[in-house]
Amino acid sequence: MDITPQLQNKITEYHEFYNKEHEDFVKTLPLNLQRELQHEKMMKVIEKISFLQNFSKKTQEKIAFLLEEIILPEASIVFQKNEEDNSCFLIKKGYLTVLLDDCHGIFLREENEAFGEYELITGSYRKYGVSTISACFLLKLKRKDFLEVLMTNNEDYYRFCQMRDSISLYRDFTCLNTICKACNDLKHCEFACPELNYSLRFDRNQLIRQNEQQEERTNFHRKNTKKEVFL
Repeated sequence: MDITPQLQNKITEYHEFYNKEHEDFVKTLPLNLQRELQHEKMMKVIEKISFLQNFSKKTQEKIAFLLEEIILPEASIVFQKNEEDNSCFLIKKGYLTVLLDDCHGIFLREENEAFGEYELITGSYRKYGVSTISACFLLKLKRKDFLEVLMTNNEDYYRFCQMRDSISLYRDFTCLNTICKACNDLKHCEFACPELNYSLRFDRNQLIRQNEQQEERTNFHRKNTKKEVFL
C-alpha cells in the first residue's frame, strides 16, 4: 500500500490490539460456555464501576449483559462536548484524554477507569470531550438500556432516583464514588470543581485581556503609521 509510515504503524497497532482482545479459541467453545465466559468477564467489569455497587446483585447481573464492546484506534473521538449521548464507558485497555474547555483542563483516563457516569445518571448533555491517545478497548452502557433494567426492580429504581436528585438538585456527587482529579475531592467531578472552574475562568479572562491589549497596540501602531504617511 502506498501510505505513510505513520498511518501504517497506526493500522498495525490497531490490528494487533484487536487480535489480542478477540481470541479465536473462544469461538470454538460451545455456545453456552461462550455466554458463561462472557457474562463472568462482564461481571468483573461491573465490579470496577463504582456507582453500580449501589444496586442489587441481580440488577448488576442484568446490566452485565448490556455492556457493548468497542475498539477504537489512536486519536479517535469518543464523544464531544455538548453531545446528547448519555452512555457510560469503562476503559478495559488503553488511554484517553478528557478535554473540559477547548484547549484547557486535560485529564488522563486509563485502564479500569469509568467515565460518563454523570450523564448516565442525570441524562444531561456532555460537559466535556473525550478522545483516545492510544488504541482503546472500551465497554459501553447505554442509558436507555440501563433505565429499562432498573425499572424491573423498584428498590434499585428508587436508589437511582435518589442518586439523580442528589446530583441534579444538590450538586452532591458522592454517590458516584469517584474522585475529582483536579483536587481529589469526592463530592464533585472535574467539570464541577470550584478550583478548576476558577482557574479556567481566570485563564479565559486573561486571554481576553491579552487579545484586547494586542488589538489596542495594533490600532495605536496603525494610527501612528497614518500620521507618518501624511507628514
